[in-house]
Order: sequence, then C-alpha cells, then structure tokens
Amino acid sequence: MNKSQQAQEVYKIILVGDQGVGKSSILLRYTKDLFQRDYNVTIGLEFASKKVTIQDNALTLQIWDTAGQEAFRSIARSFYRNSAAIIIVFKLTSRESFLSVPQWVKDIQDNSDVGVVISMVGNMSDLEAERTVTNEEAKQKAKEYNALYFETSAATGQNIDDIFINTLEKVSQQNNPIRTNSEQNVRESIHLSQKYTQQNQGKQEQNGGNNSQREANPDKGCC
Repeated sequence: MNKSQQAQEVYKIILVGDQGVGKSSILLRYTKDLFQRDYNVTIGLEFASKKVTIQDNALTLQIWDTAGQEAFRSIARSFYRNSAAIIIVFKLTSRESFLSVPQWVKDIQDNSDVGVVISMVGNMSDLEAERTVTNEEAKQKAKEYNALYFETSAATGQNIDDIFINTLEKVSQQNNPIRTNSEQNVRESIHLSQKYTQQNQGKQEQNGGNNSQREANPDKGCC
C-alpha cells in the first residue's frame, strides 16, 4: 500500500459516557490542544478529525463525541457500526459514572461490529483529593471487558494523546481492523449527525430548554 492510499484510510472512533464526564473536553484537548472549563452540553453528536501516523501508517481519525443523556443514547447507538474503537469515559470523581460503565459496554456489544476495540478512560485525574474510584478497581473493570485503561486529565493534558495512540495501536494489531475508506460514508455520517443535532435542538427549544446554557458541574470542573 502506497502513502497516498494510506492517507485515505479513515478510522472512526466514538466517545461515549455519562453527561459531564469530560468527553467534549478530551476531544478539544486532543484535536486542538485547548481546554475550556465551562462548555456547552453536547446535543446529539459533535465531530472532529485529526491526521496521525501510527506504526508508519498515515491515518485520519474521525472522532465522534456523543451526548451522555439517556434521551440521546439511541443516536449514539446508531453510530457504533463501522467504528474501529469506542472509548468509554467516566469521572474519577463520580462513582455513579463509573457504575454506568457496564451499561455502556452492553450497548457497544449489542450494537457494534465484532472486533471493535474498547478503551476505558477515568477522567479528571488532576482532582486526586476528590477521587471516588480507585485505580485498582478501574483496571479490574477494564480487564473484565478486555479493554485498555487510561487515567487522564483534559485540564492538564495528562495521557490524552496516549488514549488515541495506544487504542489505535491495538486496532492496527487486529487481523482485520475496522476502517472506513469511503469519503461518501464520512459525508453521510456528518449529514446524519447534523440532522440528529438539529432535531434535538428543536425538541429542546419546544420544551423551553436553552441550548446556550453552560453545563454546571458539581465536581468542580468538566475535565
């Protein structure tokens, strides 16, 4: 395979997890090396891409950030297929978000392709004094699901790159890694994302919601 063919390879990665665990902040830190403590709640899906080189292969990552609210989970499930990897994010300062991990794994197992790589991310490692999930129990949970495990901080940037580099290395080690080479598939995914987002923004407006409202995080930070 020549370099021009390699550059056209697109790997789809999905970020999932409860609302407020820092998925959007991880995406922003990884793709733009930025951090915002206050941020808008994700409505539907958000999308970003990044070109990377893994084991001498030039790849484009298509990274999808999904809304964590229960009402939007059906949207996330529709994007699981053809994903090379799905990354489950929880907060190290929120035991509730950690206890949600098994349900996210079940969603992935029920709706994704065989062979999808699963990674678990314990976010907000900078808030050590407020930690409610131990490193040992999180590693054990990841082991149960044959998942990679990372502890990160989008606020400081700790281990953010490692999530995607190590996850992609595991993807590349598979005999038949899941990849999307078709630009048409990429365009269709983006169009579907925009459609879902517009529909759900309209629903929120009908319900008196304010889409510009900032998400208040009781655990002192989004990341």
